[in-house]
Amino acid sequence: MNDLSKTNPEVSPTPETLALVMKACALSEHNDHEKILKTASDIFSQLKEQETDDKSAVALSDRAYYYMMKCVDMYMFEEEGLALDDDTTTVSTTKQDMIEELFSEACQRGLCSADVLLFFKKHVSEEDFVLTVGKGRLADNWIANIKGPRALYTDGSKGGPGKHARRKGKSTSNYVKKQKQKDAKHESRKKEKEAKKFFKKKKVMRAT
Repeated sequence: MNDLSKTNPEVSPTPETLALVMKACALSEHNDHEKILKTASDIFSQLKEQETDDKSAVALSDRAYYYMMKCVDMYMFEEEGLALDDDTTTVSTTKQDMIEELFSEACQRGLCSADVLLFFKKHVSEEDFVLTVGKGRLADNWIANIKGPRALYTDGSKGGPGKHARRKGKSTSNYVKKQKQKDAKHESRKKEKEAKKFFKKKKVMRAT
């Protein structure tokens, strides 16, 4: 298709078509995992080259990020060398590093769909997830360009009973104040536990 597009621009693959090819890669049962990952990576790079900066989403979509994350998880070795842009230097990276990087990019481009969010949550620790995403409502700019399933909250939901959001110009009763107090108490207890562990360790060292 790419060869035909050189002579006939009308048959040039669209971003939607390329995303579907990436979906096929993510669902492939072919044994040559390296080839599948390279195909998906090449398509993803092709889409990325059409973007004007790190925040644009002209060609890339939330589906493209989701399928790329799936391909990395399914077909990438736990740790391997990946070629840089000049194809001459390689850098060692892990599956989790790649998934975290793709998630970060998706958020910058406003492409953090429910699928992207929950996939990221599944592949990192709870602590890393909270440190990265936080709790409560997702930032508006993270979800600005989504075309697929949408999530408004960090648990992957759109809201509902028991959900609270701090909205400009609207009161949320005492929820925000109570939540801050709760977080402060949690942080205080955490520091107390860390201090106790530190002094216990010191005592053990002195005893030995």
